[in-house]
Amino acid sequence: MLPKGKQDYHNNIPAYVTTAFAIAVFAGVFGSAALLMQKKWATILFVILLIAVIAQFTYNLFIQKFMEVPFQYMIWSFVVILIAIFLIWFSRNEPKNTKFHKN
Repeated sequence: MLPKGKQDYHNNIPAYVTTAFAIAVFAGVFGSAALLMQKKWATILFVILLIAVIAQFTYNLFIQKFMEVPFQYMIWSFVVILIAIFLIWFSRNEPKNTKFHKN
């Protein structure tokens, strides 16, 4: 059984946080598929991913007051943001890199 703070957190998650999570997941999946197909719009999807992740983590780390967020969870939040930034950078610079392209 979850502690009271975690139960309150899960029972009171706003709809926009759940929506941001869903948007981040689908933008990441479709952005990765677009990157594999070498489509330029992969960058747009990765930017949407980054915005959704930041919205979700802003609530989880700074707005919600139901439970304390341990430091190790905070670190992983920032790792996810760094990965999203890397995906944006890679999708913008990938066309210049011939290793990933078919010849």
